Amino acid sequence: MSKILVVDDEKILLALVAGWLEFEQHVVVCAENGNQAITKMKNEEFDLIITDIVMPEKEGIGLIMEIRQKNSDIPIIAMSGADRNRDAYLANAKKLGANRILSKPLDHNSFIGTVNELVK
Repeated sequence: MSKILVVDDEKILLALVAGWLEFEQHVVVCAENGNQAITKMKNEEFDLIITDIVMPEKEGIGLIMEIRQKNSDIPIIAMSGADRNRDAYLANAKKLGANRILSKPLDHNSFIGTVNELVK
């Protein structure tokens, strides 16, 4: 069982992903933007961060950069469903330190496989 922080401004997707992870026996904490995620990370430790890229307040790219600046080796999955520039966003996230990148809409089996690979 791993403790996972999921960051996404789309509440429906946040609930869906949290449900998938909880079904797999993970403990899930949710945040709706990068600022909320940073606050939660100050108070709790996580085994994995899953973040959307395009969000209000602090985007996923900024979140990834802040996590990596602290020399954190915590695994990060970046995901994006942005219609325009999705591939560029994801490539940039990978370059800045995301361990894996996923395009939305998410495939359940692929998503769970990626999570399990990173939280062995």
